[in-house]
Amino acid sequence: MSRRAPAGPAPAARTTRSRRVVRPPTPPPPMPVRRRPGSPERAAPPRPGWRRRLVLFLLLLPLLAAALLAADAALLASGVTRPARTAAVTLLDRRSVPLTTLGDGFARPLVLDQVAKPMIDAIVAIEDRRFFAHDGIDPAGVLRAALRNLAAGRISEGGSTITQQLAKLAFLTPERSFVRKLREATLALWLDATLSKPEILAAYLDRIYLGSGVTGIRAAARRYFGVEAAALDLPQAALLAGLVKAPSRLDPGRNPDAAQARAGVVLQAMAATGAISQHEADAARTRPARILPFGYADPTLRTLAERARRQMAGALVATTTLDAGLSQRARQALLAGLAEGRRGATAGAMLVLSAQGEVLAAASVPGSVGGLDRAGQIRRQPGSAFKPILFATALEAGYRPDQPIPTEAPVIDGWRPRNIVSPPGPEVTLAEALALSVNTAAVRLGMAIGLDEVIAMARRLGIASDLPAVPSLLLGSAELGMPELTAAYAAMTGDGRLRMPVWLRGIRDEAGRQETPAAPAPVRALQPQTAATMRALLAQAMQHGTGKAAAVPGGFGKTGTSSDFRDAWFVGGTGNGTIVAVWVGNDDRTPTDGETGGGLPARIFRAFVAGTP
Repeated sequence: MSRRAPAGPAPAARTTRSRRVVRPPTPPPPMPVRRRPGSPERAAPPRPGWRRRLVLFLLLLPLLAAALLAADAALLASGVTRPARTAAVTLLDRRSVPLTTLGDGFARPLVLDQVAKPMIDAIVAIEDRRFFAHDGIDPAGVLRAALRNLAAGRISEGGSTITQQLAKLAFLTPERSFVRKLREATLALWLDATLSKPEILAAYLDRIYLGSGVTGIRAAARRYFGVEAAALDLPQAALLAGLVKAPSRLDPGRNPDAAQARAGVVLQAMAATGAISQHEADAARTRPARILPFGYADPTLRTLAERARRQMAGALVATTTLDAGLSQRARQALLAGLAEGRRGATAGAMLVLSAQGEVLAAASVPGSVGGLDRAGQIRRQPGSAFKPILFATALEAGYRPDQPIPTEAPVIDGWRPRNIVSPPGPEVTLAEALALSVNTAAVRLGMAIGLDEVIAMARRLGIASDLPAVPSLLLGSAELGMPELTAAYAAMTGDGRLRMPVWLRGIRDEAGRQETPAAPAPVRALQPQTAATMRALLAQAMQHGTGKAAAVPGGFGKTGTSSDFRDAWFVGGTGNGTIVAVWVGNDDRTPTDGETGGGLPARIFRAFVAGTP
């Protein structure tokens, strides 16, 4: 029997290196759901069908639309009693004669206590009889208007309440659409719910346009009658209330008969509502309201209104230095002159300056650009009307009026001046050179004195415009404004002192504060003897030179014509030291057909001065 070898350790197994893959544990199987015997099986809740969703949407849509309209109305109505606008400025002439009222109304909101009772009764009677009874919209009024329009066969009456009109005036556009009418109605309901009736009526009276460029009852009362809104009487109130329907067509300045006829309709409506008796209505018809005479409409007035606003915040009334009658005469003289139409000038301007530096008249008649203030803001080449500044410089430098000057044309850097009219000889005196407007002699004189000296004299005489130091400056090639050139003439022909033009005498704001603009102190520009000599030289220019067509007793002045006949000027004065500047040309700077300062401007000057007392 064989013996087994004892068991030893097992031989080592052959191993290889490999990656171990980690597998996620297998989840246990779900536990079975045990149900009680006899219990029903639960089902998922049914989803709503499209019909149900549509019905729900249709039910919510009106609520959503109402919420949006309410939010829109609240947003629009947030500033109804606090309008942000620029106050209108009423301009008066130097004698407190109303010239015009320009602007949107008053910066401060109107309070109904500031309006006369006849005015309140008139506007309610003619625009919205049930104003104090309805809630912003008047269904009865709408139905009544619809029936009357149907009977008339046309739209003869509207059904909008004052509250609806306020909504349209203050916040909405005049477009005719269902959406706009819906917004108007919603806003009217909101205004009536959030504001008192006096607040709504005051806001309405503060925004209505009443013709002649005025907005609001306060501005209209001043413009047409020269009174405050609180002082309006019955005929005046009836006239203003009647303008609301068609302020342009019923403008009492242009169509007084139609305006008074409409006022009669208002008076009858007031009697029908019981606001006044029939006897009071009949009596008011026999004494119709008289409006103030209209001043002159001129673009210069808009510039003056802006000047008043810059001078004083909240400016309400500005007393100007203008004379209404003189300004109207200036405008008529320009229009009559341009109507000649001989040489293609279509625009003109005139400025009248007193010896004390006050602007007495300013007129700017339309050419191709309406509303352009040519008298106060536009710069044009003065041509030879600049020469008196050169000759004043010569006199101050020691030249004499009888000093001879060669007339041969100099050549300066390739530029050579030309004369419109041939000089009388190879030499002229300084006085003749000015009177006959000899360009070649003027350039020789100016170059001998020095351009810097001439520019320095222009600055002393108040010329603030850019003055290039080129030889053509001596012949008026630099563009100047009419006020600065007129002031320079006043200094050169007066006492030698410069007085900057003054346009305003006093300004008052809504709070009653008064302000008197300080006139700049006169500044010595020339010696008195130089000014006296210049006046005598310019009198010769009028009597024997290029200004003969402007000749008036005791007058003086100088013509000016720019290159290519684009600008024609006459600047002169009268025996009392008043300076009158006249310009004609075209707004687009196209040349005229040879118009010169000795032609149309000189004739306009003479016509104006001859008609001035």
